[in-house]
Amino acid sequence: MMLPLERLRGISEDECRRLRALAVLHTNQLIHVTTLVADRKKLSERTDIPEERLLALGRQAALIEVSGLERHRRVVMRLGVTSLKDLRQQDPAAFQLRILEAVGQAQAPSVSEVQYWVSQAHQIDVLEEPDEEQRRLAALKTFRSR
Repeated sequence: MMLPLERLRGISEDECRRLRALAVLHTNQLIHVTTLVADRKKLSERTDIPEERLLALGRQAALIEVSGLERHRRVVMRLGVTSLKDLRQQDPAAFQLRILEAVGQAQAPSVSEVQYWVSQAHQIDVLEEPDEEQRRLAALKTFRSR
């Protein structure tokens, strides 16, 4: 799903302007330019937006890719699930109950919806986390030294 950058929770007008200056116009494009640590570093240098902030925005944009989660994104994030990695770690029944307690029966997703979100998080996680880059570089060094 592609949404305008302004739909990201907490993004500033200035951040939108800086990203748009580099032709990053919507959330799907943001995912692509924040996927790798090296990409975030380069984007940070070009926009003067800190790498950590770009990672947080990229994580949120990736959550938007989970089918059916968009209408619940604010409460999901309020409950501490701010990335696909966080979502993967959720027990669907327990997480659905937490959402239910936060928003009430009428607005809560079903357990099967939350199960679907968690299964999608396993399939579509695309953002390289900083510690993953470290492991990748260490493995590359080991391979080269053979």
